[in-house]
Amino acid sequence: MLALQYYNLWQYTIRQTLKSEQNSYLTNLVPGNPGRKVERPTTSLVLSAFRSVQMIYIMTDDHKASVHLQGIEEHHLRLLKMMRLPTDIYRHPWEA
Repeated sequence: MLALQYYNLWQYTIRQTLKSEQNSYLTNLVPGNPGRKVERPTTSLVLSAFRSVQMIYIMTDDHKASVHLQGIEEHHLRLLKMMRLPTDIYRHPWEA
């Protein structure tokens, strides 16, 4: 039940943020049509935009952690800000 509340909260937060911005739409959300402008994005569309992001976490024998990040772009950072999540969440996942 809590997950559903977060799901709805993110959607509401993103839509309210878009209303307050001059650039009141998002792009890079629709698979196969990255230029399409979306004015009322769903949480499902927003979360699916992160499918291209890959994070590889490697722990070496001497217990040193290494994180390799691929696929994060400016529109991902904008979405994280809109969801009120830290934009460095992928850079330091164990500190978040």
